[in-house]
Amino acid sequence: MQNLDFSLSRGIHCRELASLELRADVFNLANTAHFANPDGAMSDGGFGSITQTVGNPRIVQFAAKFAW
Repeated sequence: MQNLDFSLSRGIHCRELASLELRADVFNLANTAHFANPDGAMSDGGFGSITQTVGNPRIVQFAAKFAW
């Protein structure tokens, strides 16, 4: 399994003692699908078919932190 994660942040100084940090994180940037094992029950009508994925889809989160 391979995932490509990406993070971007920017620090902004507002005053002498105050600062603002903006951040964006992206997990599984390429949105790569990781498929589960195929159905292995030979008596099942869906034998050999893949009906699920495992792991997380693309997730994006934003954050802002103000410090003084």
